[in-house]
Parts: sequence; structure tokens; C-alpha cells
Amino acid sequence: MNPFDPPSLNQNPELSSKNKSNAVFLGFLSAASFALFVYTASNLNARFHDPWMTPRHSPSMSLWWRFGGVMGRVMLLSLPFGALLCFTASTRRKRLAARLLTAAVVAIPVLIGFPT
Repeated sequence: MNPFDPPSLNQNPELSSKNKSNAVFLGFLSAASFALFVYTASNLNARFHDPWMTPRHSPSMSLWWRFGGVMGRVMLLSLPFGALLCFTASTRRKRLAARLLTAAVVAIPVLIGFPT
């Protein structure tokens, strides 16, 4: 056996658990950040075309209702994973990223509003 070969997952069970935790972290990071981006972009698009956000059936408001509503649900579904990762992520940097993204997922819909 060559000592310079990377260890396989069968030889070191810690590597397999690290890969699973990285997958959960990267999944939460990608889902929550994408949902937050689309939610904010659709809200800003609706506000740009209709600053008063009047409830009428314009194309910008229907985009906000459709995309904002779906992305709001995605953020709501990713919230428990973010809360869990705030305390159980493997490194301090990952815990900080999870805390900031979880706080943004909670704060942004409250600040800019919900698609109603």
C-alpha cells in the first residue's frame, strides 16, 4: 500500500461522515441562497414596475405572486436545516455562514413583505 495514496472511505469512517455533513451544508447553502435571491429579485421587479404594489393582475405582480410564493416556501422548508446547522456545522466558518443565512431567510421576508 502506497502511503501517498489518499485514504479510501472504507479505511476511515470519519471521512464519510464529513462528506455527509458537507452535503447537508452545501444543500442548505445553495437552496436558501437561491431562494432568497429569487424572492428578493421578484419583489424588486414588482416594486420597480409598480411602486405601490397594488393588488392588480399586472405581469410584474403575477411574477411576484408566483415566484415569491414558491421561493418563500423553499425558504421555509430550509429553515429547520439552517437552525440545525447553526449549532452542528463542522467548522466555525460554516456555523457563521449558516447563522447569517438563516437570519437573512427570516428577516428578508419580514422586511420586504410576503406575496399576498
